Amino acid sequence: MSIVQGIKVKEISFSGLKRVGVLFYDEFPSTLIYADDKNIPFVLEWVDCDDEGVLDRFLLFQTTKKLLTKFLLAEISHVNFIRTSLKEYITYFEGSLEKPLNPAFLRFDEIPDGYLPSNNVFFNKEESVQLQEITTNFNISLEDRSVAIFGGGLVKERLNELLVYDSEPSPLEWTKLIAEKQLRQVFNIHLQEGKDIDFGVANTSILGNVLTSFDSLYRATALDVFEGVTRGNIVSFNSKKAKALLPKITTEVFLEKAASFSIFIRPVVSNQQLLIDSSTETDVVSDRLFSLFFTSENKEGLESSFNKYSSFVYKSYIEFLTVIKENNLEVDYNFYSPFNKAEYVRTFDSIKAWEVLEIIDQLSNKETEKFNLIVRFTALNCNTGHYYCESSDKQIYSGHFDKLLHEGMPGLNFTDIYEVSVERKITKITGRVDPKIEDTVLSCLKQ
Repeated sequence: MSIVQGIKVKEISFSGLKRVGVLFYDEFPSTLIYADDKNIPFVLEWVDCDDEGVLDRFLLFQTTKKLLTKFLLAEISHVNFIRTSLKEYITYFEGSLEKPLNPAFLRFDEIPDGYLPSNNVFFNKEESVQLQEITTNFNISLEDRSVAIFGGGLVKERLNELLVYDSEPSPLEWTKLIAEKQLRQVFNIHLQEGKDIDFGVANTSILGNVLTSFDSLYRATALDVFEGVTRGNIVSFNSKKAKALLPKITTEVFLEKAASFSIFIRPVVSNQQLLIDSSTETDVVSDRLFSLFFTSENKEGLESSFNKYSSFVYKSYIEFLTVIKENNLEVDYNFYSPFNKAEYVRTFDSIKAWEVLEIIDQLSNKETEKFNLIVRFTALNCNTGHYYCESSDKQIYSGHFDKLLHEGMPGLNFTDIYEVSVERKITKITGRVDPKIEDTVLSCLKQ
């Protein structure tokens, strides 16, 4: 039986949930689907039982109809289905839904490995029990996966001063039409699905985060182009040079349309001289931005182009991806330039955002070193294992005691001198200028 950490709570109630059906298995149900009063799907996973075999252990998480459909179509693995829980925390409890005991809220990375399916486990229709009841309740079709094809011939008429198609254009086609008419580079951010996203309606906070995170990433990428990847952090634009640069590195919203929710933005700068290849300076920025999107598809791609971007770009990219992941969004990013005819389409959903964040994290450089110090402790927390101390050369150190030393911490004091052995882990995290330093005391001897 694994030890479960997380945030402990005294009591919890699931009285608002109704059982929809068992996914698997018939004799001993291990994955069950529930719904609340708004018919939002919840997933109950049996994961373990106590040492006596009396109390069952469960995980419960909220999902969406779309993610449930992807799981049932085997487009995402079982573990990724759990990972994309709509909430930051997954609920753990023992006993039953009717009488839950020892409840706790767990982040995904706090779930014991033995409680999670293997990465290569996908839904198998042959093993399902009440699939028909589940798909009927949520109106899910597992048969019709046809994709709508947009396009058609141009009609010689104008609607809102734009050329229109005889059938609804795709987001990229809209972007090209608008860009050609305005003779400006145009980005289209098309929020297809996500928390509080509906046809023509978007939560103000979520929409604001989507737009500002994209603008921050565009700005960081543009500064790489104009100032170089080894630049420092530019915090003020009061100088004459910086003021001239600002329109080239910022974007503005100028149009929106109801298509789930679709926003058109463009670089602020309007008058640009063409370069030799018929591109403009902001074309170079856009090319660099979408190159980052495409090369980060896999670890090898991002690793090969890693030094082409500054730490400020990676910091903004992490924030950009986190907004998509945490709000369970699916967003299309379209771009077209009427100058060099470059066009790009990149779609991010919460799963893809999580995968790219994992790749970025894997590229963090980690080093370990060990050293001894003569110290006097200035602060000790016996609950968390945290400490502060002053060395013999008056340097201040802080960190944690190794878990094996926790029990002996109450015997320490602030007057005696100690020799400590410290293990230091230095992590150069992608997206952070300063490395993360973690000190752990491995041994402590009174002098």
